[in-house]
Amino acid sequence: IAGCTGLAGSTRVGADCSFAGQVGVSGHLQICDNAHFTGQARITKSVTRAGRYASGTPLQSTRQWARSAVRFTQLEALQRRVLGLERALESALESAVKGALQSAPEKTPDTVPGAAGKSPQTPGTPRQQPQQQPARNAGTQQHRSGD
Repeated sequence: IAGCTGLAGSTRVGADCSFAGQVGVSGHLQICDNAHFTGQARITKSVTRAGRYASGTPLQSTRQWARSAVRFTQLEALQRRVLGLERALESALESAVKGALQSAPEKTPDTVPGAAGKSPQTPGTPRQQPQQQPARNAGTQQHRSGD
């Protein structure tokens, strides 16, 4: 047990355990044999599986730390959600490309612009100019960054 480690009342610690500096253990917990905790680990529930454990975060305001602590516990579910969305997007893109390729007309010299000296435009028909989008006033939109 290294310096500045605190073990609250009635905590039971198994054999061959190590606690690095500034580890905090809440009360009324049981720590199994062969459990090892890195510096600033915060133990708030019993540890029933041997192994190495870590925690501790850089200094933040209490409000930001509380928000980060909640988000930290959601990372695993968030990762699964992102991977599922990536797979769904990839599948949708593949389907869209296949659909576009299947519905595209076959290119023949009659339909390919400039092929065999033919123009796809009927003589005497004026070319249509693409419509321009009205300019947006960039100064009217306000952006708010989240914290």
